[in-house]
Amino acid sequence: MTDRYKSYWLPGLDNDDVDPDEVLHSAFVWLETEPYSGERLVVMNTLGMTENRPFLAEASASYTVISPKARRRIGTASGPGNAVLAIWPAHETLELAEVLARDGSLCVIPGSLDDMSPWIHRTSAHALWDIDSPDDDPLRLDEPVRSALDSIVAFDGHNNFLGAGGKEHAVRKLRAMIADGHRPDPSTLENYVLVHGTRSFRGARRLREWYEGLLQGRRFYDYARRPI
Repeated sequence: MTDRYKSYWLPGLDNDDVDPDEVLHSAFVWLETEPYSGERLVVMNTLGMTENRPFLAEASASYTVISPKARRRIGTASGPGNAVLAIWPAHETLELAEVLARDGSLCVIPGSLDDMSPWIHRTSAHALWDIDSPDDDPLRLDEPVRSALDSIVAFDGHNNFLGAGGKEHAVRKLRAMIADGHRPDPSTLENYVLVHGTRSFRGARRLREWYEGLLQGRRFYDYARRPI
């Protein structure tokens, strides 16, 4: 699936070499100058986050600020063609920002809660700062692991692995992968699925939790409470 917006990113809170206020200044310059046909929007995890830094409170005051917990403020912003600035988003917040950026543009400043590198890789986001793209490439997996994950995604990735037989297929494939001695890092597995399969963070996180459970020896059941 092709992303229906132009994508950009700036260094986030995990980068100690940049001043957060300088990054925010560049972000709001982008927001003010980016061509758009809808609205200019700021998306954050909560509306109260604008008070985290004095510059952020001042700069965001001229824009509509939206959060997943305050969707009543979306209004006409749900239309296409918006220029959207997502500041320190969690996965749920990024999903909202992607919806709002449909047929428009989205710029993301990563925060400290969730890893944004899969989104940067998936969208080939353009860096608005003189900085290298994340080097933790989620594609670096052994072929047997890629094969197992590709099978899981092809079977039911579009349903977040909760369609008919999706959970059962995923758990069996992951169990066989582990039994064959392949145990990739859980975050790498999650990132791979985000880049190559499901577009939903919830689906990728669900698969990661099943994988981590299998590593811990947890038993899984289908929806009729039969062992998988």
